[in-house]
Amino acid sequence: MQMDIEPCLAIDFNIKDILIVNVNWEKFIAEGTKEWKYQMAVCDLFNERPVWIRQSLSEHLSNKGLSLGENSIKRFLFRAAYYFLNGPYRRFWIRKGYDPRKDPESRIYQRMDFRVPPPLRSYCDSGIASGLKHKWDDLCGFRVFPYKCQTSFQLFELVDDYIQQEIKKPLTQTSCTLATGWFSQHILEILRLRVKVRFLSVYPNPGAESFLKSASLHLEKLKRTINVIKEKIVNKENEMSNDEDDDMEDDIEDENADEDFDAYEGLDMGGVGNDALPDSSCILDIITVFFFFNLNISIKYLHFLMNSY
Repeated sequence: MQMDIEPCLAIDFNIKDILIVNVNWEKFIAEGTKEWKYQMAVCDLFNERPVWIRQSLSEHLSNKGLSLGENSIKRFLFRAAYYFLNGPYRRFWIRKGYDPRKDPESRIYQRMDFRVPPPLRSYCDSGIASGLKHKWDDLCGFRVFPYKCQTSFQLFELVDDYIQQEIKKPLTQTSCTLATGWFSQHILEILRLRVKVRFLSVYPNPGAESFLKSASLHLEKLKRTINVIKEKIVNKENEMSNDEDDDMEDDIEDENADEDFDAYEGLDMGGVGNDALPDSSCILDIITVFFFFNLNISIKYLHFLMNSY
């Protein structure tokens, strides 16, 4: 009996709601056959995790003794999964019935690309010409340098303590966007630089030293910058909290004080109280981070920053 397989579901990321009907392939494939065995193995992998990059899925099947060519594996993927044409999960296979845009935990499966600097691509050309191919686990473990000029990875699979620590931190976004997914732009840039540094560190030939140094300096600068700005935000919010406490104490004292006072005493035209306000450069830094880096800042504190002008 022949089975009509629905065409590959390539979906635009901006489509709000996705209705995908699962293919009941068990009715059309005889149990115990080779076809059944392969399809069941693919479905089992999607039960382990809902999003896969094809290279990783192929290697997992191969490790189980199930080797498939690129065209053959697509037939089994069509029955179990779909993919987005664009966005942070572009070309990754996603289990039917699962929408990573609605699950913040899916951030660990987002896409991260590594592009080989043009002056180093002769290594890639020679590797491809010789027919060499790295194991996927070796690439994800940063043990080898990619032969392809551009390689896509899942953050979840990258063997790096810093990357794994960052992707599991509490989110600062409440929605999944086309451009950056569940992460802010600055976090993705830091992760991208971290991947770049790790791969340039294992480039087997001379010539990568200057690229490695530049990427390392840029990475450390970004990390220091965001840490400094976060510290400023915390310090200023603490100052606001202390000022509010002082104001409450002053109000209580004023209620009990004598009514006789110098009418001009409170009119210090020199600007008494301005010492508690942040300088303009600090305000600009914090507002810039809020809008471009998506850091959490309380609404009360934003009102304070705007009113300080």
